[in-house]
Amino acid sequence: MNWTAIDFETANASRNSACAIGVAVVEAGRIVQAASWLIRPPTLDFDPFNVSIHGITADDVKDSPTFDELWCEIGPSLAGKPVVAHNASFDISVLRHSLDEYRVPYPQLDYYCTCNFCRAVWPGQIAYRLDVMADLLGIRFQHHDAEEDAAVCARIALECCRQTGVTDLATLAGQHMITAGKLYPGGYSPCSRRRSVGAKRDHSREPFPNGDGNEGPLFAITGTLQSMTRREAAQKVVDHGWRFKDNVTRSTDFLVVGEEDFKRFRDGKKGNKLRAAEDLLQTGYPIEIIAEDDFLRMLDV
Repeated sequence: MNWTAIDFETANASRNSACAIGVAVVEAGRIVQAASWLIRPPTLDFDPFNVSIHGITADDVKDSPTFDELWCEIGPSLAGKPVVAHNASFDISVLRHSLDEYRVPYPQLDYYCTCNFCRAVWPGQIAYRLDVMADLLGIRFQHHDAEEDAAVCARIALECCRQTGVTDLATLAGQHMITAGKLYPGGYSPCSRRRSVGAKRDHSREPFPNGDGNEGPLFAITGTLQSMTRREAAQKVVDHGWRFKDNVTRSTDFLVVGEEDFKRFRDGKKGNKLRAAEDLLQTGYPIEIIAEDDFLRMLDV
């Protein structure tokens, strides 16, 4: 059981705006090192929404090293072993764009998403964001602290292996039809997971709603978003090749919930769409509820 978990925080919506990175190194089935660094992004343009999530400001990083200056210290911890991240499409995208910003060649590595592992090992959960899974496993931590997020991601990957009786991520992935992502000099390929044959999904009545023929997952939105309007979010969904419908149906894959609404949801306060999503999940439809920050992380641009 050897791998490295990473977590990025960003200053704004640009994927080259990394302002913190956390790294947790796993060797022989235990975390042997965890650390984090503040990063000065290319511009000190900090979006208030991002600051509200992680609490890092321009003043905090103005004297910090840039990503290329840190890479000689961070890069070796990623070499020669798999990398994991929770919502890996986001973190690997930030890694790629940060390397591109400073014209640093990509390293050669395989990577996995612990969200995909969690969906396979603990099916039927109402949500799979990092803090929800930490609660499920009894892990207490400070969410959106890069070092703590990376350490929790590493612990989740360890628990996934223990739950399934395997000792490496490649075997875990193979058991659950998960394909490793790959980063290599000059390019990358994303990690992915195929749905099990038995998962219920009914797209027959509404094959391409609000997506101009798109065939990707179907999204609905509830609550107030902080980073954009719901109309703008719906447009991003469609532009991404996905589909959007305003109400929750048996065909819905993801219900996006505004940050404050998600906190109220975890306290047991639910609107009509959230109740509908829970009812569908209980009857076997694999709908997933995601908070606004996780939705933004899915928008891999």
